[in-house]
Amino acid sequence: MNLRPTGFRIALLLIASFALAAPTGPRAEFMPWEEAAPIVASSAADALPQDIAGKKPQQLMDMWPDWVREQDKQVRERLAKGDEDSLVNLLLFGTSFTRQPRLAAEFFEKLRAGGDSDKMQAELQRAIAGRAHDMVVAMAAPQRNERIAFMRRLVVAKGFGFSTPQEKQKTALFLVQEFDRARAEFTGYRDEIRKAQAGGDQAQEMAVRARLFATRGVSLDTSWRPNMAIEDALRDLLAKGVLTRSSAQRLAVVGPGLDFVDKSEGYDFYPLQTIQPFALMDSALRLGLADREHVRVTSLDISERVNQHLARMRQRGAEGKPYNIQMLRETNVPWTAEAKKYWDSFADQIAKPAVAVQPPSNAGKLKTRAVRVPADLVLRVDAADLNAVYERLTLPASERYDVIIGTNIFVYYGPFEQSLVLANAAQMLRPGGVLLSNNLLPDTPSSGMESLGYVTTVYSERAEDGDQIFIYRKKR
Repeated sequence: MNLRPTGFRIALLLIASFALAAPTGPRAEFMPWEEAAPIVASSAADALPQDIAGKKPQQLMDMWPDWVREQDKQVRERLAKGDEDSLVNLLLFGTSFTRQPRLAAEFFEKLRAGGDSDKMQAELQRAIAGRAHDMVVAMAAPQRNERIAFMRRLVVAKGFGFSTPQEKQKTALFLVQEFDRARAEFTGYRDEIRKAQAGGDQAQEMAVRARLFATRGVSLDTSWRPNMAIEDALRDLLAKGVLTRSSAQRLAVVGPGLDFVDKSEGYDFYPLQTIQPFALMDSALRLGLADREHVRVTSLDISERVNQHLARMRQRGAEGKPYNIQMLRETNVPWTAEAKKYWDSFADQIAKPAVAVQPPSNAGKLKTRAVRVPADLVLRVDAADLNAVYERLTLPASERYDVIIGTNIFVYYGPFEQSLVLANAAQMLRPGGVLLSNNLLPDTPSSGMESLGYVTTVYSERAEDGDQIFIYRKKR
């Protein structure tokens, strides 16, 4: 039997791989100048990007098509920088490549308990160096660990290798330097928030938090907690009559992300997964905003990794295969009763219990559960390659969304870009439809959206462990 790929077989493989990678949703189009013009005109000069600030209207109209495409290109390039942040998270918190403890909150609490800052720094450096060594060993060995394999490709693309002891040493040093870079960045973010808090102006603090990562790489890491806050906001809108029963069948998620690894809820001992599209579907069914026969969720994301993951998920769904979701929470965190209830009931409207992947001993104190989403609901999630800042989907009135959500995504942009988000959302929402975000967005009258305030959700008794979901409604 001839197993060598013929030209015909190669063509079929290429066609299949193209179909797998292609998003399943409608195509996107860039925001036209006619809609951007009033937003540019109403924006403060210091809020505008430097390359369009001070330009005359005719100049702006002429340059807009090329400018908006260039901005989209730059945002997509920021995904690579976000992958480096995910690399740091994996270095700190991963358990699949090392037996050493995760460098999470408990580790730093023990360091601080020692009281000697010099010893603390020395111990931290030893821990980082040890985990970097273990990660390099894992990257150097062929394996089926999807996360480690991705990170190997990332560091190889940067010119690092694993062939000799010297190459491995240089790669380990790069990992440590990436940790130092990320630590310095987050120290800056923390200081910026503290400075805003010291001023005593809550509105100013919200504004600072809303644009905190405007120059940071766009990361795909995700968490289950903001989905609880979204459900609380939907419940509030239902109670106030802003949304009514069966009024939110068409749903969209901007930047759902991948559960790669995160300092708290994300771990790397189970397969990659996306949570938010199913969490939104589950909440809509629980609240009676949608029904199982008509609910649909569209992912709006620019990440090739996210879109390909969803394409593979849908392909398996078309073959009748379900989608498993692993849920974990730390048992040493003083969660609120509401957070525990949400976690315990997550996906009970759309899935059945499944066997949870058991955590390794160095993952910390965890409670685990898993659910299995059936194939028919898997196929109710589709994907569109879309940059919600500069693009929108052209949708007939009957297919416009009732609800769009975006959590931990608009913080990567400045106020001007956030105003464009509102205008693009308005084009994709039905009249009276809502955009929910845990970022405060600018008051932009020309966007066609109006603010309805915010809903606060607290996850635990830890300081600042909560979210504010800001609500924007499309004007009728």
